[in-house]
Amino acid sequence: MSDKDLISAAPGLNRNSPYLFKPELSSTSAASKETLSSKLKPKQGLYVAPQHRKDLHNQTQNEPDKPEPVLDSTLTVTNQAGFKTLLSNKQTAVTGLNFDCGRVTVQTMAQLIKNGWPALRSLNLSSSRLGADGMQHLVKGLWPDLMHLDLSNNRLDEEAMFLMTDVADKWPNLETLNLSVNQLDAGAMVHLIKPKFSKLQSLDLRHNNLDFMAVSEVIKGGWPLLEKIALSRNLTEDSCHLLVKEPTANKIEWPCLQYLDLSCNALDARAVQKLTKGSWPWLNTLILFANKLDAAAISKLSKAKWAHMRYLDLSGNRLKADGISKLVKANFRKLEVLKIADTDLDSSAVPHLIKGRWSKLLVADISTNKIEGTAITSLITADWPLLETLKMAYNELGDDVGLFANGKPTVWGVNKLDPPGRWNWPCLKVLDITKTASIMSTSPIVKDMLQMALK
Repeated sequence: MSDKDLISAAPGLNRNSPYLFKPELSSTSAASKETLSSKLKPKQGLYVAPQHRKDLHNQTQNEPDKPEPVLDSTLTVTNQAGFKTLLSNKQTAVTGLNFDCGRVTVQTMAQLIKNGWPALRSLNLSSSRLGADGMQHLVKGLWPDLMHLDLSNNRLDEEAMFLMTDVADKWPNLETLNLSVNQLDAGAMVHLIKPKFSKLQSLDLRHNNLDFMAVSEVIKGGWPLLEKIALSRNLTEDSCHLLVKEPTANKIEWPCLQYLDLSCNALDARAVQKLTKGSWPWLNTLILFANKLDAAAISKLSKAKWAHMRYLDLSGNRLKADGISKLVKANFRKLEVLKIADTDLDSSAVPHLIKGRWSKLLVADISTNKIEGTAITSLITADWPLLETLKMAYNELGDDVGLFANGKPTVWGVNKLDPPGRWNWPCLKVLDITKTASIMSTSPIVKDMLQMALK
């Protein structure tokens, strides 16, 4: 398995969200004599994905005398009229349904299940206010090919999860399950782990009511193929410690885990010490935004044996310069994205930062700190030859932080580069040194928002 295969696209690199697991639909379905678009009337609240619509149109033009295959289609329902159109057409080849019409009533769910959808592989019911009543109908769906299910923000609780205990045989190929922003607790977790989704790869449990007991149930889930798990903004300090115990103690290893989101919790140095003992050899994305991490925690983190680490977010912690001095000792040689914004750094952190041996670094975010403009002269000597994006917004860079000529920087701080443009980042494309309002009022040089292409 190549390194490229091991890592999913890191959040922050032109992605909408690190936790939104989007379905990938690519295979073709059985042929049909009528195209999907020929059955739909405009402005009925039913949306056919443009790429599929274009493919259908091209086939109509090129092969008018042959039966036209119905390609895999994802339909988005935006209102009740669109739902009625959807049901009346009975498209058996539809592989994806996305409901974007607010509340989905119990009657609507009953009709939806009655229609069958035998080829369904992706179902998005986010923010549909299903509750336990809606789940009573949803769990009746016989979808052997279902791979992606989004039930986020649906007021789901223990009763709703109880209804899912017998769906494993109906949805045997489920890979992605989004249960974020619900009302799940320990009782709900007991029911969640019963179906034994043996092919589950992504589980999103952000913004729930997970306490110590709830986490103890999560780690019993098994899920040998699990690659992504998001548990941000719902754990207590004690439950964090339970989650990151040595896997052997909890009889679980998640050997395929690549993506771990523990942001906005209460992780401290003790928890991080246990976290680093996790048996996750392929872990490449770690999000620890807004915890209680300090230099002591980073010292523990630097000892982790995660050789495939690509994306590390430590923003919103109190690292300070001492924390950076510990971070550069970590064996993260494949690191591509480093976020240390709002970590209480000042100019004294820069000499430590440039020691980072991150030859594959693409994005560095050190925004919202207290780094002064004079420190930039040292920063540009960092050996990051592939760096494409540097974010230094909202620091204390001063008035003469950047003068540009022919798209190249000629002055950094108070020292000129000799000759202009000689530095260690030949691939740099985006430089963000947005200033605070108070600094901007005294600076005629740098505009409020500066994002310049330097190539």
